[in-house]
Amino acid sequence: MGKSRAVFPFEFVIMLGDNLYTGSQPSDYEKGFAAPYKPLLDADVLFYATLGNHDKTNERFYKPFNMNGANYYAYRKGQVHFFALDSNYMDPKQVAWLETKVREGDLAPSAITANGFDTDRSFMRIEFAGDDMYFQTTSRTGVAVDSGVIHRTIRPAPDSGARR
Repeated sequence: MGKSRAVFPFEFVIMLGDNLYTGSQPSDYEKGFAAPYKPLLDADVLFYATLGNHDKTNERFYKPFNMNGANYYAYRKGQVHFFALDSNYMDPKQVAWLETKVREGDLAPSAITANGFDTDRSFMRIEFAGDDMYFQTTSRTGVAVDSGVIHRTIRPAPDSGARR
């Protein structure tokens, strides 16, 4: 990840669950997270975690995971609103919270926005074929909201000696 960040200087990482397999003692957090990601943490890269089915619920209190004690939460980065959900148990309280949050209906078109949909829940299906990524976003009611193809362009690694 450190070498990748040298080419593309990302500011944050989304953790999709199953974050630690080492245990729940402070030394386990050090061994399983803080030590391996030290260069990124020292560079002020933020990590946003969600709990997976193998995670302990007390991981939500681990400060570098930025969960602030919550099983589910939202945060913004620029114009993008992220929702970190507890998909292990979508209780009615969490569902109501999410439904309230996605009623912004305030998506503003921009030069980099091909399409937008912020009036209901949706999901995205992604398929990779060679250097192409095909995607389709479908609304909760089954209506296709957006679709397209993105062709992969490979940037040379910083230590490969290749010139740009």
